[in-house]
Amino acid sequence: MVTEWSKIENVSQLSPDWKVVALQSFSSPKKNSFVNGPFGSDLLSSELVDEGMPVIYIRDIKGGRYQRKSTVCVTSEKYNFLPACQVEFGDVLVSKVGDPPCEAAFYDVSEPGIVTQDVIRIRPAN
Repeated sequence: MVTEWSKIENVSQLSPDWKVVALQSFSSPKKNSFVNGPFGSDLLSSELVDEGMPVIYIRDIKGGRYQRKSTVCVTSEKYNFLPACQVEFGDVLVSKVGDPPCEAAFYDVSEPGIVTQDVIRIRPAN
């Protein structure tokens, strides 16, 4: 379903200082500046733990903000095994699915984490 807010031509009406730009115009040119979380056997449910590095799900991205609702983590060893999926302060998180899809938020937490398969992480240029 297409709503008024989701039409590109209406973005500038939300705020006069907003403009539509290509993601490449603000993302880092480095490899893995656009990634989503691990697939299949790269992250098994048996590897999820109660304490450690946070795992970021789409439910953590709502209303244009990152607010951690999930309590799932991975060990630092697993975190280090998934460098392309890592999230750090200043990254942009975008949900791939959900209602509405493409909900986005700035990751404003100092603690690094990893994204799940349903979350896109964009690393802005420095």
